[in-house]
Amino acid sequence: MVHTQRRFQDLLDAVMAVGRDLDLPVVLRRVITTAMGLVDARYGALGVLSDDGEHLEEFIPVGLSQQQVTALAGVALPQGRGLLGHLIKHPEPLRVADIGGHPDAVGFPPGHPPMRTLLGVAVTGRGRVYGNLYLCERRDGQPFDDNDQDILVALAGAAGLAIENARLYRQVRANAEYFQRLLLPGLPDVTPFSVAAIYRPAATPDHVGGDWYDALMLPTAPAPWSSATSPDTT
Repeated sequence: MVHTQRRFQDLLDAVMAVGRDLDLPVVLRRVITTAMGLVDARYGALGVLSDDGEHLEEFIPVGLSQQQVTALAGVALPQGRGLLGHLIKHPEPLRVADIGGHPDAVGFPPGHPPMRTLLGVAVTGRGRVYGNLYLCERRDGQPFDDNDQDILVALAGAAGLAIENARLYRQVRANAEYFQRLLLPGLPDVTPFSVAAIYRPAATPDHVGGDWYDALMLPTAPAPWSSATSPDTT
């Protein structure tokens, strides 16, 4: 009973954690590491589907040692064949106690660490499948069980919403930057002086925006300039 309550609390904490950030790469990696921690898995990965949902557009593995990463250098990332392809075509939870014995298994590439057990679930949100979350090898050596599957399914649902929010934020931010660039003023003609400018949007969501102007004295300037800064906080 105590163990069940602790896992439930861990799941609630995990759901809050994956929805805390709006930066998409951060969200994707946090989903994997959070899932691994919940079921104590040695390896985890997230496959992001293409817009048509037919193949993997991105594959993010977690848990490989530097030596294992080096052994896989030059090997192409999975494209959605074998058991990964099975989960794409059939987005229901998949629990496998012996990967090599599954009829859809196609084996691992040279240098890939040995993996025997697999737990995979689809990551969905608002009726759309964004990708699949894969876990391999519980650290205690046991196969994944029903409780592991239930926890991962619950996390995947929250992850789908977090990914959707991050993607929407990325789209809104890109549109805002595009229109902001359209509103940038042109540079004045200050002949015989040369004028240059650079535009850098805020890098973080909570960064305070505004316009700052600096007049700088350059080594080749014919006359001294005084440095002044005039922030526009509107």
